[in-house]
Amino acid sequence: MGTMAINRKDARLDLRMNSEQKETIGRAAAASGMSMSQWALDRLMRSARSDLLDESVIRMSSRAFDEFARALEEPQAKEFADFVSQGTIWES
Repeated sequence: MGTMAINRKDARLDLRMNSEQKETIGRAAAASGMSMSQWALDRLMRSARSDLLDESVIRMSSRAFDEFARALEEPQAKEFADFVSQGTIWES
């Protein structure tokens, strides 16, 4: 019974497009053996996950990472150390 609730489709997303766009999507869906809805939802979810990942992951070259790690290991400037030692308003 829990599985049915998880897979229940209870929301809609309507998209407006021109006939050429719809035809292209229909052909791509057919080539993938999916309905247009299945194909569109699959592609939207892939894109959404990718965009969310791009927003939450920082990528840098190994050289940039080495420089970053080295900077973290260096002694803190006095001003920064003083700032950090003040604590936050949530720690009172």
